[in-house]
Amino acid sequence: MDEEDAIKYDSAITSVQKDEKELAQLLKENILITTTSFNTFNKTISKIKYNEEILNNALNTILNNTNKITNDLLIESKVHSVFSSLEASLLALSFQLEDITNSIVLSSQNILHPSVLSPTQLYKELIDNDRHLPRDTGIPIALSINNIHLILSISDVSCYFINNKIVLSYQSLLQ
Repeated sequence: MDEEDAIKYDSAITSVQKDEKELAQLLKENILITTTSFNTFNKTISKIKYNEEILNNALNTILNNTNKITNDLLIESKVHSVFSSLEASLLALSFQLEDITNSIVLSSQNILHPSVLSPTQLYKELIDNDRHLPRDTGIPIALSINNIHLILSISDVSCYFINNKIVLSYQSLLQ
């Protein structure tokens, strides 16, 4: 080996040592970047987990509030249903009370209100009970549905209040 070879090998060794130092420096920088990236990634994952907990808690709160509102709405709906039924019952009772009042007023004018006894019902009652009357008594008009208004006109209707009851009396004038 001569001097030229020694210079060439020395230069090559110096170049390799320089390259090794640069490579070691790059490796340190890469390790530092990788470590920083891992630390940042871990912090990001922690933040995501924290935000996920917050989001889950908010969703649970929304779900609980939705369930409470749904239950409140169901209760309100049931209350409205009860009130509607009560209103319908009161309205029906009001109509019945009006019929009773009209029956009393009309009875003072000797008129039988149809809610007490309709003309058809009166006709059926007279037919059913005609056979129970004595032979020498009877209705002075032919007993037919067409003559029921005449039978009503020759009858007496009266109203009494006895023992907390309203009593309407119908009396047919028999011959």
